[in-house]
Amino acid sequence: MTTHTLPEDNAVANFIEKIPFPEKTKEGWLKTIRSVGLNEELAETIHEKLAKMPAKENEDENSRGREVAEFANLIKRWRMAKNKNQFHSHR
Repeated sequence: MTTHTLPEDNAVANFIEKIPFPEKTKEGWLKTIRSVGLNEELAETIHEKLAKMPAKENEDENSRGREVAEFANLIKRWRMAKNKNQFHSHR
């Protein structure tokens, strides 16, 4: 069953596609995001795995840090979009 996913879900999915996670892992995450949307547990799992991922030989630690920071920013945007209905103006 598919649900309405946020544009931020798609941004996270696009980010995951470009990160060198194992293909089987990425496929499972992407399937979940595209079918039911991102959730806190999955976001935390991805963030932990990204933070623990060692830098490749041809990349420096700064590039890995930028990826972690970019993912954290995407998650913040996703949380704000998910919760925006709680911030309606009651005029």
